[in-house]
Amino acid sequence: MDSNEDIRVLGLDPATTCGWSHTDGTFGVIDLSKNKDESPGMRLLRLWNFLEKMRLGPGLDIVSFESSNCTKGSGVKLQARFEGVIILFCEAKDIPYRAYAPTELKNLATGHGGASKDAMIARAMEIRPKAKKMTHDMADAICVMQAIIDEKGSAPMQLLR
Repeated sequence: MDSNEDIRVLGLDPATTCGWSHTDGTFGVIDLSKNKDESPGMRLLRLWNFLEKMRLGPGLDIVSFESSNCTKGSGVKLQARFEGVIILFCEAKDIPYRAYAPTELKNLATGHGGASKDAMIARAMEIRPKAKKMTHDMADAICVMQAIIDEKGSAPMQLLR
């Protein structure tokens, strides 16, 4: 990993509609909603399996993700579970990871910590100009992937492992 181009980064916006972006140029969303007649843990296994597929496919040197800003309600539990799967996967596979608070990510991507979804989508389109479709979930994943690349190229990163 001599240059930033060699780093295989997966950026994630963990949620029921989980945005993802890889430095190989691919990006999209994973549906992590609970399907009828399945246990709640199955969506967590789908996330784990997706991470494993990315590790075995294009490869993972670093995983970066947007952390939750939820403080109340059922969303905070689900977000914590998704983040737990990401952290556990990275720890089990010895992959460094970095979480970004939403305001930190928006500030890094747009220069404004309170940036709108449209501003994040516009920034993601600058990073992936050939994209035909861009949702806010994809945009956040692209921006969190780019944040770790930009951070690696400047100040020392605070990676966890």
